[in-house]
Amino acid sequence: MKSNIYPYNCPAIAVPSSSLASIGIKNIIDSSKKIEAIRDKNYCRVIEFFVHTEDEAVEFIDKVGFCFLFSQKYELPSLWGAMCDYSMTSCGWDDPIATLIWGDGKTVLGWRDTLPKSRQVFFGKAIAQKPSFISLKYLPYFYACYGVSDYLHEYEAGKMSHLSKKIYEFLSENGPTPTRNLRKSVSMLGKQNNYRFEQAMVELQSKLLIAKVNAVPGFCIDIWDVMERWMPEAIEEAKHIKRDEAMEKILAKYLKTVVIASEQEIARLFGWRKDEIEKILSRLKVEGR
Repeated sequence: MKSNIYPYNCPAIAVPSSSLASIGIKNIIDSSKKIEAIRDKNYCRVIEFFVHTEDEAVEFIDKVGFCFLFSQKYELPSLWGAMCDYSMTSCGWDDPIATLIWGDGKTVLGWRDTLPKSRQVFFGKAIAQKPSFISLKYLPYFYACYGVSDYLHEYEAGKMSHLSKKIYEFLSENGPTPTRNLRKSVSMLGKQNNYRFEQAMVELQSKLLIAKVNAVPGFCIDIWDVMERWMPEAIEEAKHIKRDEAMEKILAKYLKTVVIASEQEIARLFGWRKDEIEKILSRLKVEGR
């Protein structure tokens, strides 16, 4: 069985897993160290490149094109990883590093609120259904690839839940709404409804139908609106981009950032079919990208 590995700016390499032993453990380790060293710089995971300010956060997101809020089980940089070399999962409330999470607004969660408010980046569960940032430059490509322009058609085709439809219609008619008010409007208050509501919100975010646009100060309560009102320019630009062109643009940026990735990793992260990925990679190789 072959594992296809694609380093950016290099020909695709097919390495049979049964032949890994013949390559030599030392060579594998040396190559891995070199790849991780490049990723450390690309991901700003070294002290001299750490992000300290909101402007630097925007610059980082623009540089990588798209990233997670916190590290996930996918090969993709995160804003948290660009701020420190500390594991978020082992960070306690009394730990000094916690100020980078909660702090006074000049923090990773503070920027999660302020950057969408100032329309400098998109924030939502749009990549692998995880909290993610997308730069405005790449947002039209993501919309061309994943965005839904006709929610009723999506619903009637059985591709959207009834609850998602209700949430979208409420936001469309009423404008920016805090999460709790939104839950109340669709009768989803109470712990017993947490899962259903969250699933509906993730569905709408992954289809780029809604976006986080602000937050209630001091309460960690998100405020939501429909995408077409928050960022109509990106939607308009996406109308002139074909889906395969958008996929190619996204994948080229991804490989430039992560250096090397397998077809399986690409498919898992972006939810694309194997044949689609192979076609895009072939075009990238022909173009020398």
